[in-house]
Amino acid sequence: MNELRIADWEIAVSSWDYDTAVERARPLVHRWTQANIDLYRELYLAREALSRRGGSYKHIEGEPVKTWSDFCEEIGYTRRAVNARLKNFVPAELSETGTDTFLIENKKSKTDRMAESLVRIQEYKKTGMYPEGWCDEDEALMRRMEAEDRAARTAHDAVINLLKYKRRFRPSRDYFTEMLSREGIREISKFKIEDSRLRNAQRAAGDSVAQFLYEIDDLNERAKAAANLVVRLKDVINDSIEEAVQAAGGTVPYEVME
Repeated sequence: MNELRIADWEIAVSSWDYDTAVERARPLVHRWTQANIDLYRELYLAREALSRRGGSYKHIEGEPVKTWSDFCEEIGYTRRAVNARLKNFVPAELSETGTDTFLIENKKSKTDRMAESLVRIQEYKKTGMYPEGWCDEDEALMRRMEAEDRAARTAHDAVINLLKYKRRFRPSRDYFTEMLSREGIREISKFKIEDSRLRNAQRAAGDSVAQFLYEIDDLNERAKAAANLVVRLKDVINDSIEEAVQAAGGTVPYEVME
């Protein structure tokens, strides 16, 4: 960075005066505000005019038809960005106050929106009909909840099947213990699963194991159940790795075993 520019900046900061700054800023804010209003009026008018012409405009026969998207792009914006800006603007001619108005948007918190979505989702599941106010956010949340429910059911079945697991191989090595003894194995992020579907299933499996264990009130019985799960998990892991080793001709094809 240029040292001269830095020195000039330091002088400007050290000599700054509150009252003088207010006097300088006040007319700039007025011009800035008026420029914004003028711009919003032009944009609002253009969108309304094009909308009434069927969304397009053709000045001379043979020239290309111009749309609202074209207008926005030609002034350096995207249609989406302009529409977002105009959402809370009402020109004086259409305003109840008779002045150009910027509406104050009442933004709901994420928690409030979630609660309202859940109510609409429950109503939909109860009646089979989309309730008033149904939106894309509701649809996405419902699909996510359904996916989580499926993953939870699959994970619960996996826990039950784990307890019933029967050995398929007799590995010569205890891969499970070797993995746990390796330095850094507890750094779960190191072995992050890239497939989001598998990550969700893994999380659901962990939740199901926890739920299964905490439903056992007797602490001694809970400890026995935990030990049984560990033993069965050890068998499954050793068998699955041994199967892969045999398929790979004796090489352990796993990053966690390197």
